[in-house]
Amino acid sequence: MSEIPIQETHIPSVSANATPTGPDPDWEDLRQRVLVALDEDPVNTALLARHLDHRDTSLTDASERILATLTGMCPGAGESRRLLEEAMTARERWSIERGRPVPLRLALLDLLLAENRRRPDPWLAELRLSTAPSTGRVADPTHGVTSQSALTGALQSELRRAQRFGQECALVRLGLDDWTDLVWRVGAAAAERFLGAAAMAIKNEIRDVDWTARTPDNDMILFLADTGRFGALLVANRVADKLARLTLPGVPTGEETRASIGLAAFPSDARFGWELMAAARNAMFRARADGGKCISDQGAPPARCFQKVAPESVRIVVRALNSDAEGAPSPDHRDGILFASPVPYDVGNLVELECIEVAGQGRTVFTGRVVRLEERRDGEGYDVGVACHLIPEQTSLIHGRAARQSD
Repeated sequence: MSEIPIQETHIPSVSANATPTGPDPDWEDLRQRVLVALDEDPVNTALLARHLDHRDTSLTDASERILATLTGMCPGAGESRRLLEEAMTARERWSIERGRPVPLRLALLDLLLAENRRRPDPWLAELRLSTAPSTGRVADPTHGVTSQSALTGALQSELRRAQRFGQECALVRLGLDDWTDLVWRVGAAAAERFLGAAAMAIKNEIRDVDWTARTPDNDMILFLADTGRFGALLVANRVADKLARLTLPGVPTGEETRASIGLAAFPSDARFGWELMAAARNAMFRARADGGKCISDQGAPPARCFQKVAPESVRIVVRALNSDAEGAPSPDHRDGILFASPVPYDVGNLVELECIEVAGQGRTVFTGRVVRLEERRDGEGYDVGVACHLIPEQTSLIHGRAARQSD
């Protein structure tokens, strides 16, 4: 029996729409069955799937090529077909009996060892050992999955650090709405490559002190250090915009990537790692239940009704006040105004806003707290939201209609 190293097995890709030719008309069907089996082996799936997309002309039978890819051994076409079929049947049976997925290569190696004990001329099997990705730390999401225990442990360490230094932090969880359809449409290997590209786009939107990881169910986790709820919302919006510009494989040009995003903040939403993880996950499911392609905050207060100031009609003079001033309004007001400013006022600050009509005599003064701060899309300043009490006359003025109503 000959031995073929995995890295020397080459099998060219076959288009899903192409008509099979040659001695292996059932190659695509067999390949899909093998890829489904490999989906239950998170450590080796990406590596093995890449080798299945290459073909060596010296191996004419599909089962022979797959067996060579999985084990590096080639016992012949007929023997390969029998061994592969028996291994896939055994893997399905073991998965049901043990209540957990069994990797295809493990079932195949177990079968080969059992066969070797009964053969009069045993095979000489050479096992190659290599370092597997660590399951005790956060892996690079562009190349591998992080186990749930490692995610919870890393998150708990970050929360202990945040509590020691009296800082906030936030967790964002992102799930592709069309992931199942994507895998069905283009296959696990192409979907895996797209997920790696999405992970790279997300990594480019966060700082060095933050980190991102992929969960076992192919969602993305973003941990944001020293970041509150509003900062996490800004990051989530940037990530959603970046993902929308990625091209999904197998879809018409121009169709945007849909993602449901949930976020949770420490310590307001949870005080332990597993609680924060569950809160972000519930928020993501809430966004998906609302139709997907949106952001949800499980612990967010009800939506505020902001009145946007017309900058061409109204000029605003901002004065910072002492936050402990007597009679200071609560930030829980559902009303407020939204205006553009070159200054990034801190969320929670108490301010006095003097609104003056540019082409009229109208003037009014608001006192409120900054509850929203977002960088403008054009990069020129910030959108600042101030929660305060509004009356109809003041609403008319900030829209620049006071002068017209008085005429």
